[in-house]
This record gives sequence, structure tokens and C-alpha cells, in this order.
Amino acid sequence: MGDLHTSGARAAFRDEVRRATRATALAGGVIALAAFPAWGIFDHLVDPAHAAGFTTLRLWLELPLALLWLSLFTGPGQRHPEVVMLLFLAIVQLAVAYMIVRVDGAEEPYALGMSLALYASSYLLIWPWTYTAALIGATWLALGAMFATAPAPLDKATLGTIGFYLGTASLVAFVGQLHRQVSAWQEFRSRAELEIEQARSRQLLGRLERLSLEDGLTGVANRRCWDETLAREFERTRRHGGELAVMLCDVDRLKEVNDGFGHATGDRVLQVAAGALRERVRASDLVARLGGDEFGILCPDTDLGSADTLAEDVRRRLRELEAIAPGVPELTLSIGVAALTESDQSPNELVGRADDCLYRAKQPRAAVRVSAYSRLPAER
Repeated sequence: MGDLHTSGARAAFRDEVRRATRATALAGGVIALAAFPAWGIFDHLVDPAHAAGFTTLRLWLELPLALLWLSLFTGPGQRHPEVVMLLFLAIVQLAVAYMIVRVDGAEEPYALGMSLALYASSYLLIWPWTYTAALIGATWLALGAMFATAPAPLDKATLGTIGFYLGTASLVAFVGQLHRQVSAWQEFRSRAELEIEQARSRQLLGRLERLSLEDGLTGVANRRCWDETLAREFERTRRHGGELAVMLCDVDRLKEVNDGFGHATGDRVLQVAAGALRERVRASDLVARLGGDEFGILCPDTDLGSADTLAEDVRRRLRELEAIAPGVPELTLSIGVAALTESDQSPNELVGRADDCLYRAKQPRAAVRVSAYSRLPAER
């Protein structure tokens, strides 16, 4: 995620909050849809004279409330669940404000009921604090509008009591939601920082793993990787059957290049040779630098004849490369080739035969020799 103070990090946090808002809105909406008409029982207990009208109002409002809740399953509702729930709760607050100015002597219980939506917006809903602030504003606007249109003015004691209840609820709801969002952002940052560090650790471990299996100069596999892969392929081939071939390659006259042109030029020769080997072999083959001027090519599912053909092609292609620098001898390889036989009990026996062939190939240089354990001629 990079810098946690970037707009991208803030956007990721907003997306996470939005998903949480929708999830809590779905649950909170179900509760409200069931509780809002059920409070009709309360109406009959505290103000029987207005109970029928209040109950009718509650039932009529169930339709728009249900439609708003169902919109959370649509695209707009999923993108803006905060707006949906703000409208949902504002309708509830407007209805309760209407009831407060019409009840006979039971204003305080209805004011307490009105405060429930504020508390719910803070402690049940997970949404930005700005929406709790907007709901608080909508609540007071609804209450003010109902006071202005009340059939009869409320006395000061009643107004003071309602103001105290809703003022306390507004303050607690606002501070609680603000604290929750600050805490959520800090938790998000801590979690994101941990994820970043874990990703960096994985990258570092992957890099260290590659470095532990890669030759630093040429970029091909190193001796450790060669030994591990050879042992694994040897056992796989012996267990399941099939073919396995090994090619050992020496870069000819590398010492002369180092002595005459410097080690930098010698290193360049090794890099060019490694690149040419890597480009020629299959993706399933392994090219490794075994040390100094020696390379190995491990060819799973390859018989001796195919390996011999590949070796000749590699040798020819390297001779056709342009000179590394003026005066530098042409790039040639001596190659020894061997294939797995039924009598081989360890990878060392297979590699040993390839090494013997390499020794014989270096006598004339730029030659390919194959193992005598084949129907191919031992020398060409």
C-alpha cells in the first residue's frame, strides 16, 4: 500500500468503512423495521388517545423504510450505504418528533425514544462520524420544525427536559462515533503497516532464496541449486522411469582471456556464454554455473541422442557469436554429455561420466563427447 498517508490509503480505509457500514446497516435496518411498528404497544400504554393515529403512521412509514433497506442490495445502495441509512434514520426521527409535540404529558419517554436513533448511529452503525453529525442536525431540525407547527406550545420544563435528553444523546453519539473512527483509522494503519512489513519480508525472503540459488555473475543457477535439482530429478526419474541427461560445459581459453584482457572481459565472456545457454535450452532444463569456467545443463525427459544434438547445437551457436572485444578469442565450449542408465545408483555416477567426456572433449577443445554408455559413438 506504500505510504499510509497517501490518498490511496485513505481510499482503501473509506472502502473498508463503507463495507462495514453496509453490513451493520443491513442488521440495524432489520431491527428498526421490526421495532418501529412494535412501539405501537408503547403508544397504547402511555397515550391511548393518540395511539391509533401513531400506529397508523408507523405502519405507513414501514413502506419507505423497507424500500430504503432493500436499496442496500442495489448498486447505488452498495456504493452509498451511509446515505441510505441517514435517510432511514431521519424518517424515524421526523416521525418521533411529530409524536412528541402531540402526546399528552408523555413527551419525555418519546424524547428518550428519539435519542435511541442517535445512540444506534454511534454504537450500532459503523459509518463516518460526519453522518452521525448529519443525523444529529436532522434530528434537531425535525424537532424544531415540529415545535413550530405544534398544535399547542410546550411548557419550558418539558422543552428543557427534551433538550437535556437529546443534547446529551447528541454529544455522546458524536464523541463516541468520532472516537470510534479515530480508533478504526489507527487500527487500519497498524494492520496495513503490518501487511506492508509482511509483504516486504516475503519479498526479502524470496530475494534471499533466489540469491541462494543463483549465480551472482551470470544470473543462472548456482552449484547449490544444481545439486538439489539434480538429486531431485535423479530420484524422480529412477522412481517413475523416463530419461535424464546431463551436459557439462567448459568455456575454452578463459584463463587466456583473463590473463590477456583482464577479469572484467573474462566475466563478460562467462555472462555471454550463460546467456546463450539459457536462451537455447528448454524451460524445463536447468542451466547452472558450477564454478570457474564450468557450466552444467540438466535435461529432464531427454535421452542421450537428444542431449547430444542439443550439445552440438549449443557449441555451434556459441562459435557463431560475435567476438566480445577486438582480439578476444572466439567463444567456444567443450562439452561432455551423459544420460542416466539403469546401473546408476547416485547422481555422482551420472555426472562422473559426463565429466570424463568433458575431459576428453577439452583435448582438442570446442568439441562434444558423449558417454560410452550409449549406442552413439564415443567420439566424433
